[in-house]
Amino acid sequence: MYNSKSVAAADVPKTYEDLLDPKWRGKIALVSPVANDLMFAMFAAFVRDMGEGKAYHFFERLAAQKPLVFGPGGIRVSQGVGTGEFPIGIGFVGHVFSVGREPGYHMAIAQTNPLYAVGGPGFAVVKTAPHPNAARLAVDYMLSNPAQDKIATMGYRSNDPKVKGLPELTAAKVSVAPVPTGAEADKLRNKLKQLFGG
Repeated sequence: MYNSKSVAAADVPKTYEDLLDPKWRGKIALVSPVANDLMFAMFAAFVRDMGEGKAYHFFERLAAQKPLVFGPGGIRVSQGVGTGEFPIGIGFVGHVFSVGREPGYHMAIAQTNPLYAVGGPGFAVVKTAPHPNAARLAVDYMLSNPAQDKIATMGYRSNDPKVKGLPELTAAKVSVAPVPTGAEADKLRNKLKQLFGG
């Protein structure tokens, strides 16, 4: 994401490698890929798509840009980009359409290819729920077309094929980020901790 008042259209990053331009040194806000599981999944997607060697080299060069790392949540990055405190942010697209609608905010999406879709909160009905039918009704509502439409207008991805979503997102190539586990996850997390702190 970027602040549309402080970043000229010609300067908006079009690739992730564009973030390595020296003009962005010290000007990128980053949701911690160590403290935030969704951002961790995005960095895992870089490893999957670039290959480990190239991805780790990219991470090293990104860390050399001296990004301001915040975590575990993404609101601090989004608010900072929205107000112009940070010109560029690596965070959550959905915040452009939720946080970014606040008065005085100027936020937009850098149309990178791809945009990474990461998981988010989900619903579950626990076995010992005191009112399981009420919980099931809440799940039914959240999966309903009206609720999914509202979610999509805030920039979040819907799996409902009837939900159109926002033009800025439906036109983009979206890639679902993986969720690494075990030794693979440990190796990546250790590398990211070494580069971006814990």
